Amino acid sequence: MNEIVIAKTYDLKDGDIKKVLVGKKKILLVRIKGAFHAVGGWCTHQRAPLEEGILVGERLFCPWHQACFNPTTGGVEEPPSIDGLPHFDIRIDGEDVIVKIPDEIPYQQTPVMAKRNIKDNRTFVIAGGGAAGNMAAQTLRQDGFEGRIIMICRENNLSYDRTELSKKYLKQKKADFSRILLRPETFYRENDIETILGKQITDVRVSEKNVTLNTGEIISYDSLLLATGGEAATLCTEGCDLENIYYLRTINDAEKISDKIKTSSNVVIIGAGFIGMEIAAILKSKGLSVTIVAPGSVPFERNFGVQIGEMVKQLFEEQGIVFKFKRALCKFEGAGKVERVVLDNGEKLDADIVIAGIGAKLSTDFLKEIPVGKDKSITVDKYLNVTDSIYAAGDIARFPDWRNGNMIRIEHWRLAQQHGIVAAHNMLGKQIEFKSVPFFWTDLFSIRIQYVGHVGPWDEIIFKGEPMTRKFIAYYVKGGKVLAVAGCGYEAEMSAIAELMRADKPLL
Repeated sequence: MNEIVIAKTYDLKDGDIKKVLVGKKKILLVRIKGAFHAVGGWCTHQRAPLEEGILVGERLFCPWHQACFNPTTGGVEEPPSIDGLPHFDIRIDGEDVIVKIPDEIPYQQTPVMAKRNIKDNRTFVIAGGGAAGNMAAQTLRQDGFEGRIIMICRENNLSYDRTELSKKYLKQKKADFSRILLRPETFYRENDIETILGKQITDVRVSEKNVTLNTGEIISYDSLLLATGGEAATLCTEGCDLENIYYLRTINDAEKISDKIKTSSNVVIIGAGFIGMEIAAILKSKGLSVTIVAPGSVPFERNFGVQIGEMVKQLFEEQGIVFKFKRALCKFEGAGKVERVVLDNGEKLDADIVIAGIGAKLSTDFLKEIPVGKDKSITVDKYLNVTDSIYAAGDIARFPDWRNGNMIRIEHWRLAQQHGIVAAHNMLGKQIEFKSVPFFWTDLFSIRIQYVGHVGPWDEIIFKGEPMTRKFIAYYVKGGKVLAVAGCGYEAEMSAIAELMRADKPLL
């Protein structure tokens, strides 16, 4: 352990953040209510530089993806980070701020977990190994649950960061699955979290409090979390069974696409949503010819509006991507494998590979005793409770927006994690309302668009800055209140906006 003078007491005032280099290591010094605190300087999610974030009270925000940490302890308070920051002891000697630094500075601080106690005969079952399910399993152990945890995963893989599939994963020259795993196998073993891979639930008996797997195995539960997410929506167009037509939902999908693009030249992408646009940007950066087919007039019109959609369209066209807007798919042509995409106006597009990003269908068909909506979603209350010790989280959950009571459903990775945390708390009887602020981001060539809050159809958009300059904040107003905000080039400000939303304070 080494003691190092890293600042003078007058260097920082309350609320200040200072980056300090100790050799080649970076730590962050903050001052809160007169006291100094030192933590690791890199976000534990994707190593974002935390000195570029903001400090609000005792909440330190990552500038990239709004992970939140408590700098007085290093603990993680908001995902997408699942580990906290290393925290270092400080003492004051006169005007010197002195930090105690270990010989090896850790990158992250894994939360303290309870151990399994065989005297605790409760069994909590988690249906789904995605963002919500994995976060719930971890949170149960963090909350001190000593009973049995069983996480049932439809895929043959442990939980991984699905957002990376359409972002960095396809960029890699050699795909490395271990880089997107949320936790290694040792984490689940050491914390007594049972993982059942490659299986799924086929039935839930509410009165009997058990689930049946596709293998016929029956597992009884004391509490059940439904977090089954969805599967890629598929095309039913003529020729859709030809080879080299892909969807991107799982790691297996990503690996197939990664292999195929190595020998491809022309790519046609069906859909101008987030998956399609992110894949298009990646494949164009790899030198492929990319054409996007979509029924709308600009990308993201339903999500962000026409002005931002026009900006994104211009950005992509500058990179050489071709759009076929206001067009529908007619059929695919080819001898055994796709060779052409035929549009509704008769135009034919050469294609070595087709990738369809047309949304997802929710995985709730197995539910017979639990009502589902027309969109296959499950309605929950403000505690994410469905009925009788059953909770739902993530894509499948339709939940009340705490700001206005409207029932909403959101397919965002980070929100699924937030759901998982609250659902786990309430499985243990804590009765915590879900009052988190939704957030998502998309990386497109040189820009990142961030979005906080949620709004359906809006009344107006109020802009700070111009979308075409690629530096703006857009406030989405409904009923006289800002319910959502999109931003580009204002990452620290977007974190502050999220905190104002959390406090239910006016934004304009």
